[in-house]
Amino acid sequence: LKGRNIMASAQTGSGKTAAFALPILQSLSRDPFGVYALVLTPTRELAFQIRDQFAALGASMQLKEYVVVGGMDMMVQAQSLCRRPHVVIATPGRLADHVKS
Repeated sequence: LKGRNIMASAQTGSGKTAAFALPILQSLSRDPFGVYALVLTPTRELAFQIRDQFAALGASMQLKEYVVVGGMDMMVQAQSLCRRPHVVIATPGRLADHVKS
């Protein structure tokens, strides 16, 4: 809630995603424009799980979230990033690919 970075580790199902997603959504609700948060995750599977949680928690506010992971067309991803989603969920390698290009 204070706008600081966060890193967490806990068991599956303990609420880690909600612990960082809810403060992001609360703050975003006050100023809902442009890319607001970047969530880095080590695997593509986890990226999609996190996206699903953001979509569910942010449904009432028309949240735009986008996943940037390997194995998908980079041009399509770049075009989607240009639409300025509120939350970008990415794996480090693919994010680095986009920064380099």
